[in-house]
Amino acid sequence: MYTSIYIHRIPRAHREEILAIITEASRLYREIGDVECTFLHPADLAAKYGCASFMDGISLEENEDVIVELNSFRNKSEHDAIMELTDQNERINELYDQLTKLMDVTRIIRGEFETAA
Repeated sequence: MYTSIYIHRIPRAHREEILAIITEASRLYREIGDVECTFLHPADLAAKYGCASFMDGISLEENEDVIVELNSFRNKSEHDAIMELTDQNERINELYDQLTKLMDVTRIIRGEFETAA
C-alpha cells in the first residue's frame, strides 16, 4: 500500500468551507481512481502510554484546528498515475484556488509512505 498523508492546520473561521473543498476534491480523486480517502479530526491527542502527544510535534496557531487526511493507493505507480491525471483536472485546480483564498496552504504538512511490513 502507498499512502499520502496530509495534516491540515485550518483556520477555525473557515473550517466548514475548507472541509467542503477537501471533501469535494477527495470525491474527484476517487472518480479518477484513488483507492481510499479518509479525513480524521482529533478525538484524543493526550500524551499516553509513555508517548508524546500528537500535538507536541505540530504547532497550531490559536485560531487553527487540525484535520488529518489519508489517501491510500495500491502502490506508488498507481499513485503517480492518478496524481498526473488529477494535476490536469480543471475542477481540482479550481478547488485548490478556492482553498488558497481561505488558508495558507504552506501550513499543510504532507508526506508519502509505503507499507513497512
